Amino acid sequence: MDRYVKVDAPSPSLPADDDEVRVTTGGKIRDIVEYSLARLEDASQGRVTLAGVGKAISKVVTVAEILKRRVAGLHQRTSLHTLEMDETFEPKDEGLNVVRRKRRVGAVTVTLCGDVSRIDAGAVGYQAPVPEDEVTPRVTAKTKQKNKTNGPGAKTDDDDEAREGLGARKAPKRGKQYGRNLRGRDRRKHMETPPPPS
Repeated sequence: MDRYVKVDAPSPSLPADDDEVRVTTGGKIRDIVEYSLARLEDASQGRVTLAGVGKAISKVVTVAEILKRRVAGLHQRTSLHTLEMDETFEPKDEGLNVVRRKRRVGAVTVTLCGDVSRIDAGAVGYQAPVPEDEVTPRVTAKTKQKNKTNGPGAKTDDDDEAREGLGARKAPKRGKQYGRNLRGRDRRKHMETPPPPS
């Protein structure tokens, strides 16, 4: 195939829904999770469909599992698809024919919904919500601030006094004399020489 150049063609995609989030290999999982959580918390939506093709399938599954463990009571329906791609290769040299081939690509859609009536519970890919004890709520900047000011781990004056007695934690020392990244013939010399006083 050294003598051919692939012609860019539109990539296959699944039919789009209004609540669909397209997951690609280039997107960050954190961003997809935040966007999906916002769609789930929206009163008009309350449902999100994650769709991915090819190498993005593993990322779809990861995002779905994170969402199920962040939001309590999410029902899941997973469906697998096969999409067919037409690839065209044009020759670089004259006298060669244009090559066309069909390739099949796997795809997945995962629908998450808090209301079981909006999802087909009898379908093959249905999964019930995870138990409540496995769900950890989403931590936002507002909840962090609230926990710092009046939560169970709130900072008190007693904590400051205890830290003063222990002393401040010092950063680890670096350099040849402390054995970090030291290789070769000078290693033994540096290991025998005590470090200079601080």
